[in-house]
Amino acid sequence: PAAERFGVAAERRGSPEQKARTILKITIETLTVDTVKAAYRKLVFKVHPDHGGDAEQFKEVHAAYSLLMDALGANVK
Repeated sequence: PAAERFGVAAERRGSPEQKARTILKITIETLTVDTVKAAYRKLVFKVHPDHGGDAEQFKEVHAAYSLLMDALGANVK
């Protein structure tokens, strides 16, 4: 499980993965490829510049998505 890969020590340090989960509002217990995709799709619609959102927020959300998907070993295009 993802909790074993990222570990409690990473949680205490404020790791990039923890920050990415915070951005996407995902807990370590529910961290899966499917939850990352669902959270990304929900949030990206709100922050996308074409929908009145902020370009910097969009970049931040996309970076968080990419980081977590890479950490989970999923292919991201």
